[in-house]
Order: sequence, then structure tokens, then C-alpha cells
Amino acid sequence: MPDDLKPSVSILPDGSRVVPPAGESKSASGLRVEIRGMLRCAYNNRAYDAAYECDSAGQADTTRPHHYLAWQPRAPVLEEEDIRAHRYIFRFPTIAQGVLPTVRVDVDRFVDDFLIPPSEVRASLSGQFDLTVWQPVTPPPSPWRFPLASVPALAVTGGIAWVLHRRMTVGALDFDLQSQLGRIRRKAGAARAAVRPEDARLVPVRARLTALEEGAGKLAKQAQQIRSARAQHDRAALESDAEALTKRGGRSEAANEEIRQTLLEKEKSLAALTELEKAESQCASRLARVEAILESALAGLQSVRVGAMPAPVGETVFGELDAEVSALREATDCMHQPPIPTVNATG
Repeated sequence: MPDDLKPSVSILPDGSRVVPPAGESKSASGLRVEIRGMLRCAYNNRAYDAAYECDSAGQADTTRPHHYLAWQPRAPVLEEEDIRAHRYIFRFPTIAQGVLPTVRVDVDRFVDDFLIPPSEVRASLSGQFDLTVWQPVTPPPSPWRFPLASVPALAVTGGIAWVLHRRMTVGALDFDLQSQLGRIRRKAGAARAAVRPEDARLVPVRARLTALEEGAGKLAKQAQQIRSARAQHDRAALESDAEALTKRGGRSEAANEEIRQTLLEKEKSLAALTELEKAESQCASRLARVEAILESALAGLQSVRVGAMPAPVGETVFGELDAEVSALREATDCMHQPPIPTVNATG
């Protein structure tokens, strides 16, 4: 870890937004932040570090990533993690010039998960996260270069569980998309495992589950492409420019025509940006639907396995999975025709 860290700011469990102190940097793109610490929740006697849910003793469960940190305008990428120390390094992707990222504890998500009022959520949470900013720098060549296969053994020997370049397993996805895709894959895998070979009528469910899992992966990549395109543009700046142009008057007819053409381009940019935002929202809704369908299928298949529900429930599972696979294929096909719109930055 570098020693030249900037002063830290605290992320409190009250839902207030925190702006990482970017210092003299003109852009937050590529900025890296370190987050340490844990929140404890008296309501369920659990704890949460910056990435994972923890048990009452503070032991992080890497199979249970959470989303109780809300980032704007988009989530950074988790680059490194020291699970024992509850220390995580995030890197911000491309962000429009002048846009500062923010982070907060998402009290509303706790409300949705626990079904209790916001005041009770805040009363049950204690602790804080400490956020420290690193300036984006290129590290010097390190003499510690090992084959990837040797990293786990080295981590165990050194007592530090560092996971480097997490995105290698799922491509260049933001952390929240990685986490959601991970949950989808785990639930699909558990559902496949719940199908016993002797339940011949249920065996074909496995193919549906695999198709749904693969479709979710494609959709997550498309969502990332849309985010990457959208993040390169600043809606507030476009709207401000358009408003200024409507109030500006030229000294000649030629100047007025130039202003009109520039305003037209700004309006086209805003329209394209709106389409990107709409497409990203549709991707998020569809991914959430996929996860819900998998949860339902997993519960039904587990009920059959333990004898709590008869095997004919498979017909219901088949119907839901087939409908979702078809809808997912249609959604991913529509995402390619026409291609993702590109915001025109002319003018």
C-alpha cells in the first residue's frame, strides 16, 4: 500500500452523501479509493464491510456481497481486497469532466430488505467506513511477479487474502454488475444441483437454467456498454449549454443560424442520452427479473427435493423459465437492433 495517502473522510450510516476528496485532480476518472471499516446492524446481528456481509464476529462471507453502499454517477470497480482487514480498493471508470462521484450508505435498501422504517434502520446501524483517496498513478515494476496459479498459495502463506484484478473473471463489469451476475450464477448452479437424476421430468430444467444464466451474462455486458457510453457525457452540462444557447442572440443572421444549429446538436445529444438512460434502466429491470425467477425456481426445486411439494411443480417451473428465456433473448436481440446510440458532443 502506498504511504502518500490523502486525508480520509468518513461514510456514516445515516445516508448522507460523501464526495471523495479528489484534491487538485480535474477529473475523477481513474481515481482510486480505499475503504476500510465495518457497519454493525443490531436488527439482524450482522455486520457489513465495504463489499461483503459479515457474521456477528466480523468474519466476511465472500459468497454474500451486498449493495448497501450507493455510488453516483456509477459504481467503481473493485480492484483489490484484503478481506481479513476489511480493506478494499476501488477504481472509478470514465466519468465526465467536472463530475464528482459520491457515495453513501443506502438506508433505503436496508428498509426494503428488512421492511422496517428508516428511523429504525438508522438506530440499528453503528460504525463507519473510512474512505481515503489515492491519486491515479502508474506503480513501478514490482519484483514480485508470480504465475496466477501461485497467488492463492502466496496469499495463504502471507496471511493476506488479496484478490487482484477481479474483473478478469467476468470481463470489464462494474462491481455491482459483477455481484449481481455472481448471485445469478450461484442461484442457477444451486437450482441445477437441486434436480435429482431420478426426477426425469425435471432434468430438462437444467438446460433452461443454463440458458437463463448465459443470457444474463450477455445482458450484463450490454448494460456495461451502455453505462460506459452514458458516463462519457454530463446531462447537467448539456442542459446548461442548451439553456444558455436559447438565451443567446447573435449580431447577424449568420450568427443566429450557427446558434440554432448548435442548439439542435445539443438537443440531439440530450435525446440520445435519454435513450441510453432508458436502455440502462431496462437492463437493470430485466436482470432483477432474472434473479427473481431463479430464486423462485430454486425454491420450487428444493421443495420437490425434500418432498414438500410434488414433482408436477416442474410444469410451473418449466413455464416460468421458458417465458423468461424467451423474454431475455428478445431483450438482448433488441439491444443490438438498432445499436446503442452514441451521444453527439458536437458544439
